[in-house]
Amino acid sequence: MLVTEKISCIHFVEVDGCAFFSNRFYNGLFMVEIATGKTTFLGDFQNERISKRNMHKEIFLKDRNIYFCPRRGRHIHIYNLEDRSIQAIEIRKEAEEPFIVEEVILGEKEIFFLPDQKNFSVRKLNMETLVVTEVIEGKEFHGQYLSKHKDIFPRPELIEDYDIELADRFFGRWGADEIWYGFLPMGCHLVKYKKDKDSLEIIPLVLMNRKDLKGYLSKVKKELLKREVVTEKEIRFQELLLMMKKKEIQEQNSLGSNCFGETIWRLAKE
Repeated sequence: MLVTEKISCIHFVEVDGCAFFSNRFYNGLFMVEIATGKTTFLGDFQNERISKRNMHKEIFLKDRNIYFCPRRGRHIHIYNLEDRSIQAIEIRKEAEEPFIVEEVILGEKEIFFLPDQKNFSVRKLNMETLVVTEVIEGKEFHGQYLSKHKDIFPRPELIEDYDIELADRFFGRWGADEIWYGFLPMGCHLVKYKKDKDSLEIIPLVLMNRKDLKGYLSKVKKELLKREVVTEKEIRFQELLLMMKKKEIQEQNSLGSNCFGETIWRLAKE
């Protein structure tokens, strides 16, 4: 399956029987009707590359606003459920060296974004003023650590039976009638676990506005072709290393630390 054919998420929120999420594989906001798997493409997140993968990670609902917290992206995006507008607030400036947000802490009035490396500062967003500031090193953070409050798959024994890939990235939530639901990590399916029957139901995601998404994905594909790795197919990290190594040997007959290593680091950060 091509990357642009995949729809899934790291995390999602449920509102009025629908799951809202940021797609893992490219920049896209989706809504899925949980009862049926009917899926709607709602648009993209502004001020980010449309081919950006894993742009968001943590997500939460507050006062009819959905907060999409950055993972590899530079912004937190706030989706208003009433008027369907999206607001982008810059957490990392474009000129800054990229970093990954490893943890998000939700306080009463503030959100803290903890980077994956110590040499980057913690960022803080005031949810009332929407002002972002840097936090002094050594400060203690009080609030809910969002990455530690996910519902993992309730029956790990079934993962092997159903051949579920990337099970460590498979999160969901409990719904009514003791039904747990989530999205397959590799895309395009909603999964429901029924506790009373100890069984899984796998529901394909049925796109309701296919024409709109098709037009958008043509732009995503063009942007992908501008990147150094010109392929849409899912590539495992080891395969990527071998491919890039062969490319550099052909072009430079060298594997200097200033070329191959820096490229791998940049791609990992992106």
